Amino acid sequence: MYFLLYILASIGLAHILVDSHLSGKFKEWMSKRKWFPRTRKFLIQGLSCYQCSGVWAGGLSGFLFDPVADICWLPIPDFCCFIIRIIAYGFAASFLSVLGAVTIQYLNIISEITEK
Repeated sequence: MYFLLYILASIGLAHILVDSHLSGKFKEWMSKRKWFPRTRKFLIQGLSCYQCSGVWAGGLSGFLFDPVADICWLPIPDFCCFIIRIIAYGFAASFLSVLGAVTIQYLNIISEITEK
């Protein structure tokens, strides 16, 4: 159950960060600022990319839900295993968020075709 919640939360959060009206207003506000030009550009580009946003969304979702919390097969301390899992969740959500975006685009195209 937690694994499904992790997947949906990661895809949903990445989609909100990239395509939502609220993040659009934030990106617009950031683009008008003059301070820290490289950091500002990096942040705006990161919030416009499904794969970039998916990494952070997956890390956050993995931290909150940790769907495989009882599994630590590595001979290292639990905290290190937790950090490794959070990083792996970020990588997995990077792929899942792109897959979700492609699926949403495909469904939008299909719905436009069927309306005509």
